[in-house]
Amino acid sequence: MGPSKAIVVGVGYSPLTATKIEILRKAKRIYLFSKTLELLERSCEDRNFWKEIKGKVEEIKKVNELLEKKEDPLVIVAGGDPLYFGLGETLKRSLLLEVEVYPDFSVLQLACAKAGFPIYQVKSLSFHGRGFNPEELIYHLRRHHLLGILTDPQQNVKVIAKALYEASFRDVKIHLFERLSYPEERYSKLNCEEAMEFEPLEPHFVILENNLYGKKRFFALGEEEIYHHQGLITKDEVRAIAIHQLRLPWRGVIWDVGAGSGSVGLEIASLSPELEVYAIEEKESQCDKLLKNKKKFFLPNLKIIYGSAPQVFKDLPSPDRVFLGGSGGRLREILQTLREIPTWQVLVATFTLLENFFFTLNFFSEHRFNVRASQINVLRLESLKEKHRFKPQNPVYILQVQRT
Repeated sequence: MGPSKAIVVGVGYSPLTATKIEILRKAKRIYLFSKTLELLERSCEDRNFWKEIKGKVEEIKKVNELLEKKEDPLVIVAGGDPLYFGLGETLKRSLLLEVEVYPDFSVLQLACAKAGFPIYQVKSLSFHGRGFNPEELIYHLRRHHLLGILTDPQQNVKVIAKALYEASFRDVKIHLFERLSYPEERYSKLNCEEAMEFEPLEPHFVILENNLYGKKRFFALGEEEIYHHQGLITKDEVRAIAIHQLRLPWRGVIWDVGAGSGSVGLEIASLSPELEVYAIEEKESQCDKLLKNKKKFFLPNLKIIYGSAPQVFKDLPSPDRVFLGGSGGRLREILQTLREIPTWQVLVATFTLLENFFFTLNFFSEHRFNVRASQINVLRLESLKEKHRFKPQNPVYILQVQRT
């Protein structure tokens, strides 16, 4: 039987406290990753104490190795604050343990103190050990004035700067903190071009200062901005009404069924990072456009699902909202499957064909859902030689379905 409790001691930036010394002294064995060994030794100002505990230290390679240990409580040493993208957070998620944490300073605290930034104003992001995602970087940078980023030797400041440059965020100021609290500590303020050529020391931490925060549009995309095929796109006016009728939460799972080029899903994904949007599309050519749009607008929370509805539904997390934009000729089957999914609270569907609209209206009415229907007639101004006229667009029928 494995341990029931883990005590995680953060080290690295300040001398060990009396409480931490007592924990380490009483431990039968002290587990840590190899990179933390230097931090632990640095924290031991009393060299006799270091000699006392050094024989107890055992290096591990994977978190899962801790499950096999017999000590209870399990004493683990981690760098900095173990709950700042660290081992404490991993243990809480992955192991069925009671976790007790005694933190040191986090690299974010040290960096903010060095630069004079209030720590509560900094949004944090980590690419340490998990690969670099430029969509995620730009998505969060658009929404925050200050963005702190935990790096590693591969996902470093040069990679970040290159992504900023390519996404036209070239006015962002890059605050680079190298080897904080070490004798060779260095703090630099760089622009994108300078950072792309910079050779940073390891470890290093980055804070991005976006002085254009809040100035760039994040909602209401124009049809001309979205990659689509020959006008096959939910028009601006219809999209606005459909999204309004979805009564979106701040956090949840949204299905965009028959997504096409993804215009509705793109808008929804841009509204909140806590929304997971699944754009379901069976045509490969449309999925290609979906992918181009996802990359163009930097939307990591938009997931592209290539496949036919309703068959793909079983592999997706249960939805809180559903937008139905296309059925691929399987409307009855899709509606029957959706009716049996109990989690969604609101469904919105758009139609150009009366037969599909009335079928869906009758289906949900017969099964005692609350339904609300609208017909949207849009006329757009167009030039006619030297004069103007309003040209009617195809009418669109919108159906809002709510659970009773």
